[in-house]
Amino acid sequence: MQKEGKKKGLKASVLATVLVAGTLLLLAMMGVFLLWDLHAGQAAGYHRKKQLQWHMESGFVLYAADSVAGSRMLQDSVYRLYEEEEDARLRTERYLWGLYEVVTVATVEDGAFSVRMFGKTNPGPQHPALWVCNRRKAVSFAGKTVLFGEAWLPENGLQYVQMHSRFFEGKALDKEQIKISREELPATDPAVRKSIEALWQLPEDTLCAGNLSAGRSFRESALCGGIAGERLDGDVRGRIIVKGERIVIGSESHLQDVLIVAASVRIESGFTGKVQVFARDSVVLEEGVLLEYPSGIYLQGEAPEGYLKMGDACEVNGYVVVEERAPLKGRPKACYIQPESARVRGLLRVDGIAQVQGDVTGSAWLRESYYFAPEGFYSDILYNTRFFATDEFPYPLWQEGAYERRCVQWLY
Repeated sequence: MQKEGKKKGLKASVLATVLVAGTLLLLAMMGVFLLWDLHAGQAAGYHRKKQLQWHMESGFVLYAADSVAGSRMLQDSVYRLYEEEEDARLRTERYLWGLYEVVTVATVEDGAFSVRMFGKTNPGPQHPALWVCNRRKAVSFAGKTVLFGEAWLPENGLQYVQMHSRFFEGKALDKEQIKISREELPATDPAVRKSIEALWQLPEDTLCAGNLSAGRSFRESALCGGIAGERLDGDVRGRIIVKGERIVIGSESHLQDVLIVAASVRIESGFTGKVQVFARDSVVLEEGVLLEYPSGIYLQGEAPEGYLKMGDACEVNGYVVVEERAPLKGRPKACYIQPESARVRGLLRVDGIAQVQGDVTGSAWLRESYYFAPEGFYSDILYNTRFFATDEFPYPLWQEGAYERRCVQWLY
């Protein structure tokens, strides 16, 4: 009789081990699913945020390219980019800052916003290297005068002459470069003009010493401060207007994006900064002054003897605008003087007699061009001047022309 075989089985403790292992496996799987879900949520949040940022960018692009859409964006409390997308809703604000504009676009969904300064893509109805009003007199090039781009000149054309016993040494223009100008400079933007005129009427919030130190965000309201005395040696940044009767900007001053409003302004030799200057009587830049982009100088045409004079090796990046002044009796006098070593990059518009030498990179618009020499003056002439047309940078909102905007700089 054979013995029965031993029955094979598992110990009772194995069941507990299996339960523990299964539980750990389930927990691990749950952890994997939770991590996947967390990652998917983070990814969705990231992509949603990026989508809202792209909506904001699209708002800036639309505002800059389309005048009708830009007006609607400013008029509507909430502007929807795409009807089918609920989160493509924007709020847009805009105000003028000197001859530029500051635009804020914010997304309704999360309140994110960006603040940027804008100018115009073109300087005027045309984009010439040089425009001289049509006074039925030929314009003369003398010395080493050169021009790259289009020249809009009087119907009597262009001639090349000698000066101080020196024959013309520049580069003659091709016929295709020469166009016929009009009798007047292009009209200016009435809204921008009104904004500039209002600068002199602004009440001063405070009276400060000349060593003023202040900063102001472009999301805040403007701070308008008057200074006691004539000298400004401060550190001033942002949405601040500094007013005075006669202001001297010291060479050690640190100015960034501020407006200076005064009867007359003198900027000391060696100064470097970003500033828009608005004056009624005169502006003088001493030797070596550098106004970085986007800067500018605006001289109102109230004073018959008013003038803007640049010193040697000065450079203005942005604009120079000299308004028409009351006519003078007797000998002609320049209301704008730029020496051979000076440079303007941007818009140069002189509604009067200008002596322009040196470089103008951008677009120059002149009513009359003179050269004043020790022995006398020469009318309708440009001597040792270089003009270069370019679309490298945006222009100020001053002259009539196409609406299209371009971003000047990010402010926030």
